[in-house]
Amino acid sequence: MVDPVLIGLAVGLIQKAAEIGMERFFADSCGPVAPMIAAPIPKPVIRRRDYSDGYGAISDANISVAHHLAGVRKAPTFLILEKFNRSGDGFVVPMLQGETAFLTLARDHYSIAALIVDLPRIRGGKPTLRGLGWADEFIASNNATVLRIPTKHPTIKLVQSVGLSGSDGTVPFLLPPPPVAKALPGGPALGTGRRTPAAAPGTPFVLPSATGQIRCDVCAAKFPTFAALADHKRWAHPSGGQRVVDWFDDL
Repeated sequence: MVDPVLIGLAVGLIQKAAEIGMERFFADSCGPVAPMIAAPIPKPVIRRRDYSDGYGAISDANISVAHHLAGVRKAPTFLILEKFNRSGDGFVVPMLQGETAFLTLARDHYSIAALIVDLPRIRGGKPTLRGLGWADEFIASNNATVLRIPTKHPTIKLVQSVGLSGSDGTVPFLLPPPPVAKALPGGPALGTGRRTPAAAPGTPFVLPSATGQIRCDVCAAKFPTFAALADHKRWAHPSGGQRVVDWFDDL
């Protein structure tokens, strides 16, 4: 469960980013960071942000967030990192989805929440939560821990289960509508529970009346398209006289 203080901090950062602009916000939030690990030229220098707070044993972590929708990049993203079972001992890291946050952390067990958001359009407005992901990771390696957090479509139940809601169950985000089910070829949309009825044994499937120039080579019926002809032959002239079951029955 994420500490409510960290949720409030994340929302405050999101609203601040909306007010002053993302570029200036990241400059204000992260400040100048000295290069910690210089990669060989011409590779760019990796700049890490140190969140260890002077803790003795430290380790590096490279954290990225994978959007559950294809083709979405550069969306404002916030990582909420909290030491496992230590309420209030955490922090919020702003980043862009599709990029990597290079962090130096105290060696410990972390609960990490990843929030992909749309910034609020008005001052003080609620951000829209577009993607939600989480991970539990024990970060204590001599080498950098590489962590890629996938997201899911946020629902009220999912947001509450991760601990991003208040004591009364309310959430500080607007939630997008559920994704629209995609239609399968030649059938209804997924999730509708509707099936195309299968023909009874020995009963040919009868298409609605249609005229055209494409003739069936078995019964000489005419159809306007090759797709209609193929559908007719599939039902009216199944090979071997066997019953043809619609492919929806396999779902």
